[in-house]
Amino acid sequence: MDTCRRVQLTDAAAIPGDAQNGLRRGVHRSAGLERIESMFILSLGAVLVVISFAAVHTVCAAFALRWRAHRSLDPNFRPSAAVILAVRGCDPSLRQTLVQLINQDYDPLQIHIVVDHSTDPAWAAVRDAIKDHDSRGRCRIQSLEEQPRNGGLKSASIAQAVRSLCAVEVVATIDADVAPHTTWLRELIAPLADVSVGVSTGNHWFEPKAANCGSLVRSLWNAGALIPTSFFANPWGGSCAMRSADIRQSGLLEAWRNSVVDDGPVRHACARLKRRIVFLPTLVMLNREDCSLGYCLRYLARILTWSRIYETAYRWTVAHLLVNLAPLLFAIGLLPLAIARGDWISGLVLIAGLAGHATLLWLAYLLVRTAVDRMAKLRGERLPRLGWLRLLRLLVLTPLAFGVYALAVIRALRSRYICWRGVWYYVIHGSHVILLTYQPYSDSNSGASPKTSI
Repeated sequence: MDTCRRVQLTDAAAIPGDAQNGLRRGVHRSAGLERIESMFILSLGAVLVVISFAAVHTVCAAFALRWRAHRSLDPNFRPSAAVILAVRGCDPSLRQTLVQLINQDYDPLQIHIVVDHSTDPAWAAVRDAIKDHDSRGRCRIQSLEEQPRNGGLKSASIAQAVRSLCAVEVVATIDADVAPHTTWLRELIAPLADVSVGVSTGNHWFEPKAANCGSLVRSLWNAGALIPTSFFANPWGGSCAMRSADIRQSGLLEAWRNSVVDDGPVRHACARLKRRIVFLPTLVMLNREDCSLGYCLRYLARILTWSRIYETAYRWTVAHLLVNLAPLLFAIGLLPLAIARGDWISGLVLIAGLAGHATLLWLAYLLVRTAVDRMAKLRGERLPRLGWLRLLRLLVLTPLAFGVYALAVIRALRSRYICWRGVWYYVIHGSHVILLTYQPYSDSNSGASPKTSI
């Protein structure tokens, strides 16, 4: 062994100094190339995964292009109907909603408006609209008689109105920010002609007038959420109809007493009766309200909190986020590392991958919006054309929308205190929610609390 070592030392000593330096540089260069190659492989792998997930989103969004109107309306199917509108605060579109409800092409029809409190500013607005437009006496107005201890004001209002109904076969609910077209109720009730259908529902589409950051981010999120919502036919209280008998037989009235939202327990109630829920693409209703980025985050976190409480599929929402977010964050983390090492090829691959991810999600948004526009045209509405500036702004905001969605999911996981229309709720466990504070609505009591909330 000593002889071998002496030979090796002798051989090394015999190599000229310049050759030794060249050898060292070759070794270092080889090691650097190996690091660059490893970085490139990591970068390429991360980009392929990120692009693949975005492509799946785009393919799923293309599903919306297959939306079709429900079968032709049966003129002989005209069950007696009541539309319930629960109101707290005077929404900008409240009067328009009432006027268009009164003008529905449907008989026999009752419209029950439950205002949270007689001092609510919406009370006078509702009375004025009824006085000016309800010549057929369709509307009935009442205030909420008792604030629930373990539920929401909206659910309690709807339950109170249902209990007051007499000889009504179908009950529909609507939100104050929905402006229903003339045949809205006929379209909503039509699927109930099939006895296997227990609930028919639509959904909403945020199409803001302004191009501010918060409004566009909410619209981008809406496009992503609308696909699973339509596929799984998730009930939406803004346009929802059930048979009056089914509401009572399924125990939904009792569930509303202990539910903070009206549409949360609808699926479970329908499942008890072994009936289907039908989603109506033509009733994806347009909402043109604007919002700030801060409000958008609070809104998404609140909606996702209701999903966590009332939908067993929320765990799939979290899993979906983690599967998509992990490779995206990995690719973002590799980018500064590649730049710091001077590996411009890997850096360009990562930049191209992240840009491709945003572009595919942006394309998915446009596909869904195209489908919504096609459905809106069937009822005489249409979405405005997107100018190049707005298209570019949507593309730039797409990564931000994904980030806001991720943050909202995380906030919804840990949320306990929730402020909704100036009323504070506390989530104890599961779907057990208690109302902490109540006072009649005013613009001054809709603010924040020292508690962490959404």
